[in-house]
Amino acid sequence: MALELIACLLYLLHPALGLQNPDIYGNQCGLPMFEPTSLSQQTPLGKRIVGGTEANPGSWPWMVMLKKNGRIKCGGSILDSHIILTAAHCLYSDRKYDEWQVFVGKHHTNVKDKNEQSYTISKFIPHERFDRNTLMNDIALIVLKEPIKFNPYVRPICLPQMNQPESDQCYTTGWGETKGTGYADVLKEIPLAPKMKFFCRNLLKKLGRSQLRNIFCAGYQNADACSGDSGGPYSCRIEGRWFVKGVVSFGPDCGQPGWTGVYVNVMPYLSWIKNHINQSI
Repeated sequence: MALELIACLLYLLHPALGLQNPDIYGNQCGLPMFEPTSLSQQTPLGKRIVGGTEANPGSWPWMVMLKKNGRIKCGGSILDSHIILTAAHCLYSDRKYDEWQVFVGKHHTNVKDKNEQSYTISKFIPHERFDRNTLMNDIALIVLKEPIKFNPYVRPICLPQMNQPESDQCYTTGWGETKGTGYADVLKEIPLAPKMKFFCRNLLKKLGRSQLRNIFCAGYQNADACSGDSGGPYSCRIEGRWFVKGVVSFGPDCGQPGWTGVYVNVMPYLSWIKNHINQSI
């Protein structure tokens, strides 16, 4: 309770702290008030995303839950007050917007959280060259009808920048399938490092998708994204801030030996994202 009070006071004072303009053009992005569980304490392996630890509420304040008719379908990331980053395949063939809900500030899957907010979709913008058969260019933006209300539990993540150093603190987060590994009713997190490029090339070859570009692979046995995590962020902390380096796209077999999740690399799409955000303001 004391931590929540301190966080709220800091947020109310944020103009004095230089945290104005809570969007991708301001400087509040990527600065959660609360530390991720895995960074604030030692946690044993086991009970995962497939393989994840229960997240500390508020430690991933850009996390978005996309539900259709009350069922979790995908994840996403808050980029600014109106814009959500997700995977194109999440809504590409299912654009009855009145059946979708966009939740922010969530922790539990089917329990109402005190910090949650719900929004409706105004527009869905998949990449113009998205191929739903191969999942090439599996990236999209969602424009909300109303602006998100930011607070200590809800705030945006930063877009990556050119020539950034590599990070050794990268996480996948989501409410997706756990394959019996626990914590199925809460937001989960797991640290994942990208696999070597040759491993990813071999994986794509096995899947008959060697043509895919602008992707990377991450995950290992009993540690992986899974069904329901699609569209969620691959978040990396660099020099104190969190940046969305990837978007969960697909995976052949969650957390099984020899397989990994496949992520869209956000960096090659920066201009596309910023152009559409500017057009939507």
